[in-house]
Amino acid sequence: MSNKNKKVSEWLTFLFTIRDKGADFILIEYSGGGDEGHVDSVTFYPRQFVQGKFGEEDFSVVADAHEDPTIEKLKKDCEPYKEKIEEDVYRQLLANIEDWYNNDGGSGEVWIDTKTGKYWCKNSINYTETKDYIHTGSF
Repeated sequence: MSNKNKKVSEWLTFLFTIRDKGADFILIEYSGGGDEGHVDSVTFYPRQFVQGKFGEEDFSVVADAHEDPTIEKLKKDCEPYKEKIEEDVYRQLLANIEDWYNNDGGSGEVWIDTKTGKYWCKNSINYTETKDYIHTGSF
């Protein structure tokens, strides 16, 4: 088995462990600016707490998800996996996409399907627009 295939296999095994805890999806939210960026949160969700089709713009958390005790239980059960997720997603994805952490910064979210290992990332970059106006005359 090649080194790349071994890493993919290890990642999928890792995701299956999380799936066994009851998490069908992982949501990673991140933000940055001024030459620094970081992961803000990692949240684990069972399917019933997300709506829309995976990989499409409307894929999101249902409104009352955070009030359900299932989410708190998943948070506790999956806490040991958060650091690895943050590190791997940052190193393998966020460090290699559009520059969301410099200058005016940006933010985004990464959804991971724990069954397939596929991800969907919405990366938003902030820009300041400058308009120049010329005025002439005399006083």
